[in-house]
Amino acid sequence: MHLRFGLIIFLFALNCAFSQTKEQLIKNDARYIKELLKTQKRGKDKIEKEVFDQFYNSLQHRISRGYEKDNFILDEDYLNFIHHSFQRIYDSNEIIKDKKFKFYLEKENLPNASSAGHHLYFINSGLFSIAENDEQFLAVICHEIAHDYLKHVEKSLIQKAEFRKDFNREMKSIKRRDFLKLIKSQDEVLRKKYDLAAQSRAEEIEADSLGFIFYSRLGFDPNEYYKVLMNLNDWQEKEENKSIQDSIYRYLFDLPELD
Repeated sequence: MHLRFGLIIFLFALNCAFSQTKEQLIKNDARYIKELLKTQKRGKDKIEKEVFDQFYNSLQHRISRGYEKDNFILDEDYLNFIHHSFQRIYDSNEIIKDKKFKFYLEKENLPNASSAGHHLYFINSGLFSIAENDEQFLAVICHEIAHDYLKHVEKSLIQKAEFRKDFNREMKSIKRRDFLKLIKSQDEVLRKKYDLAAQSRAEEIEADSLGFIFYSRLGFDPNEYYKVLMNLNDWQEKEENKSIQDSIYRYLFDLPELD
């Protein structure tokens, strides 16, 4: 674990903030999601509402399962450090200042963090193995807060609903015998109207740019922001290459006649 906890003195002062039992946490989180469902956008039509409802239901399920399967890290030192990291970023940036946020620390080796929208975040414990210092950890959090501020999750849900509506329109207009044509047309829709790979890259660039602005307000070395992004990119490339090699190995050697 490479992350240096330079805020250790602060952590002890905040221990009481997370001294809740698991039962209390579950109860509070259930109330939190319920309020989220009441206050957040649920879609402008039936299909959008279905897509948003499915998302919120899956979010609620992910949280409840996280507690049931003991997949959340509830260690006070970790939680206090992360809480202070978020608070410092929010307090330093006027456009998000005074916003409430919530996060979950998951037992997952993948060095990653993600925004679920609405100032709700999931952080993998593996992130601590890739961030070399406090500054790099905060850089990743700035990136995820930028995703949240840019409403990338909400936009993706609206796009998912639009695709479903497009598909439904095609289904109504096409004959059963032309089903292959339908599949081909949907591929065209995905490529031309919903270039998801290009969109994902564009959103990452947006989050990188705004995240750097958030990070710059903290007064840290800007090079640390670049370094951790490169570390994450290098890790991802290694994992992709490993997956390719594993698939080749299985193709060559995982034969039915071999034990």
